[in-house]
Amino acid sequence: MRQTRPVPAVRPRPRPGGASGPLLVLVGPAACGKSTAGEAAARLLGVPFVDADAVGERYYREVGWDLDRLVGRVAEVGRLAAEREWEPARAHAVGRLVADHPGAVVALGAGHTTYEDPAHREAVRAALATAGAVVLLLPAAGRDDALRVLRARAVATKGTDWVRDGHDFLAGWLDDPGVRALATDVLVTRDEQPARTAERVAATARPGGR
Repeated sequence: MRQTRPVPAVRPRPRPGGASGPLLVLVGPAACGKSTAGEAAARLLGVPFVDADAVGERYYREVGWDLDRLVGRVAEVGRLAAEREWEPARAHAVGRLVADHPGAVVALGAGHTTYEDPAHREAVRAALATAGAVVLLLPAAGRDDALRVLRARAVATKGTDWVRDGHDFLAGWLDDPGVRALATDVLVTRDEQPARTAERVAATARPGGR
């Protein structure tokens, strides 16, 4: 896994032919900027952008889940237990989404890359191996600084600190070594402008099928 360094601005380019998976997939904890950077990078590259949080519902339904069922299970067993029950649907969604969008830029919600079950982790790893690049976005190099920034962003933009039933989901996503293992590139954004982040993300893009 390589640390991504600043690069010159990239020019838009056509969608490559023959890519077996997405040009790049963005991963990372909630509030790290995946959707914003991914959408802007896709514009630079001239390819489609797909946000898993926006389109995942139809894939969850293929295996008997939807967000209403998740909400119901959260009420019955708590958020942490419900998230674990939901793992098969999230892993299924990643595989289907990646297969359905060759040549695209894809942003995965934080829960789509964190799993307790090794079989689900392996299924997602295999699916993402078809992508040209898997880019982990972080707001700071240090763990405590990154968590502080992510928490402030989550509260400001979503009205949540991501602590549920005594479990800190945000810290869990940030600390998960499995997410780092998926990444081919790590991009630390610090306080750079979103347009600059998009340029750096776009510069990692390469045809799918590593």
